[in-house]
Amino acid sequence: QTASAAMATFVPASSEVPSFKGAVCVIADVCRGNVGQLAADVLTATLEMKRVGYFDDPAVLPAVGNEGTQMTVNVELYHSSAKNLFVLQQRSPAVAALAEGWAARLAEWASKSEFKTVLLLTSLPAELRTDDRLSEGGSQLTLECALTGREGKKRAGELGWECVKGVGDELSTPEEMLEVEQVRAEATPTSRTMLESAAAAGLDLVALMAWCNEGANMEDGMQMAGWVSRFLQLLPPDEPPRWRAPSSWRILLENNAPRAIYN
Repeated sequence: QTASAAMATFVPASSEVPSFKGAVCVIADVCRGNVGQLAADVLTATLEMKRVGYFDDPAVLPAVGNEGTQMTVNVELYHSSAKNLFVLQQRSPAVAALAEGWAARLAEWASKSEFKTVLLLTSLPAELRTDDRLSEGGSQLTLECALTGREGKKRAGELGWECVKGVGDELSTPEEMLEVEQVRAEATPTSRTMLESAAAAGLDLVALMAWCNEGANMEDGMQMAGWVSRFLQLLPPDEPPRWRAPSSWRILLENNAPRAIYN
């Protein structure tokens, strides 16, 4: 396979592959604060999702780790049969010069898989929020919908969430024009390319963008997981979510490494 291949290569973990058609796919972007990846961790752990395969693409940097007793690699796909939900977790970035190609191939795979809706979890620099955003009580969520994302826009409207205005939309105020420029400038290559590719492929894609700073972003990740849960109605809305962190988070939260290894 070459970096210019038309579609990302999915490698099943077994001969029994769940059907993608009509399901929802949540894709974690490698972004500011790793918010998308942290949210994907929380979702897969809380919903006890099963690993169903991985992606082989030359654009994504290799990575190997472990989650509990299971080895993990750079891009993996998880599934919940109870929720008809897939979560794609990307643990390492794409090579900068190849990032747009990877995103286009991923969008093509999602389109050919016939997912009902795709949610892309990404982030933006918090310091670039406009006055309108701050006057809304410090809202930390912005949405951008692919031009073909009818179902996604409909669900966002039901929740009272507004999508960023895009190409072809009427921009009525300087604040709206500034926000569109900032989102396009600061969005990752993956999110920009996937939104453009989704529109071309007729894919219903919604990008959930968290305004955040770099640092300890576990809370941001859980908040993003909460937005996904509300959008997809994964957990009861009248109960506070009881998020579970994966075992690998202990490396971030605890300092139990034997001191002798540093001597």
